[in-house]
Amino acid sequence: MHLKKWNKSIIGWLSLSILLLGLGIFSIFPIPYFVIQPGEAVTAAQIVDVKQSKTASSGEFLLTTISMREAKMFDYLHTYLFPHTELVDQTEVLARYESEAEYEKRQETNMKNSQNKAVLAAFQQANLPISSEMTGIEVVGLVDDSQRGDELRVGDILLAINGVKLQSVSHLLEILKPLAVGEQVVVNLQRGQELMKEPVRLIALPTDDGKDKARAGLGILPMEMLTVKSEPQVEINAENIGGPSAGLMFALEILDQLSPEDLTQGMKIAGTGTISENGEVGQIGGIEHKIIAANREKAQIFFCPKDRSPEDSNEKVVKQIADELNIKVKIVPVRTLSEAIAYLQDIASG
Repeated sequence: MHLKKWNKSIIGWLSLSILLLGLGIFSIFPIPYFVIQPGEAVTAAQIVDVKQSKTASSGEFLLTTISMREAKMFDYLHTYLFPHTELVDQTEVLARYESEAEYEKRQETNMKNSQNKAVLAAFQQANLPISSEMTGIEVVGLVDDSQRGDELRVGDILLAINGVKLQSVSHLLEILKPLAVGEQVVVNLQRGQELMKEPVRLIALPTDDGKDKARAGLGILPMEMLTVKSEPQVEINAENIGGPSAGLMFALEILDQLSPEDLTQGMKIAGTGTISENGEVGQIGGIEHKIIAANREKAQIFFCPKDRSPEDSNEKVVKQIADELNIKVKIVPVRTLSEAIAYLQDIASG
């Protein structure tokens, strides 16, 4: 009798152990997706510092973020339970042959360029002197390592091809366009602190549909590197925030610190959108999560990129989400930095 009870006890403990082990594996086993959900709405004044700026504003500009991490098996259940969380296939986020580390590097470079473009746009809007220079093209990822050696590495800064100084990514593509797969070019580059020349064989780049004729290229993910000189100086410390989508809000915060007037008028003003050197606002990803982040911080205004082409969807998506969730934040689509400034000045003038 005691033996039967003892056997039942062992079976029970074994069953529980197997169940717990299974749940443990279920919770930590990775799947080829990212979990994406609303992030934070961060006060831009905590990140942006214009030297010799005016006194603090009565309100604040908020840059909105998303939260993204590698998904585990458990997240199938997690995303079911939390409606504002989604699983996104990694292929929709990562470029072809791009690793997560390379993606993070690309996002860091995107963020730095976004900051520089925001400074340029803000100073031009304020009619203040500023200068910029394209100092090189950074390799933020490599395409299909199986075709190449280690002539080029992530982090390299490309300066010239066959003695021709690079002016932009489009200029690089123009130089390579007439060349054939297998041809060799000499690349002037900076690797760390070392300047060097590297012979590089052009490889066949994959096409989107696999049917078009392969074109020759370096097999890299390129990103232009800008340097900006302004007076007064601007420092932006975004810490662990990556990507280009904070450009508009950086520019607004810079202008607010440069201007003698208070652009915020005591309001919480959130938003998102890329920015170009001349102040054009561009489409971004994850806007359905960013409006939720803005709403959680009780923002009164949310600037978003205005849809201008059939492919654009930011304006449509953010309005749809606001309607579905009964979000009362005032959504203001803008095409340019000037439009955002004009909207705020109209509020100030009554």
